[in-house]
Amino acid sequence: KDGKHLIVQVKPDLAFLDVELKNGHSFDLLAQLPEINFGIIFTTAHGKYAVNAFKYSAIDFVIKPITPEAIKEAIEKAKESIFLKQMTHKIATLIANQHQPEG
Repeated sequence: KDGKHLIVQVKPDLAFLDVELKNGHSFDLLAQLPEINFGIIFTTAHGKYAVNAFKYSAIDFVIKPITPEAIKEAIEKAKESIFLKQMTHKIATLIANQHQPEG
């Protein structure tokens, strides 16, 4: 409940979500959101959740115990993903504006 409220309020670009939460799974939390318009890096001690994580277009899936190298690699992937998303949006806007009459 707190996680949903925080995500809706903050509107993050990226969220690190542990798969197993106190009252369920982060997949349950994500299913309650009206839209998922942010990157997700899942963390867990259980590889069995990987397939489900990628159904949510996870940027990465970090297995515990988490190392600094794994976090650094996940953040680099997130930076690339967010950059590509921003560039895609800018290109789509540019193309849409090309078809607008001047004036």
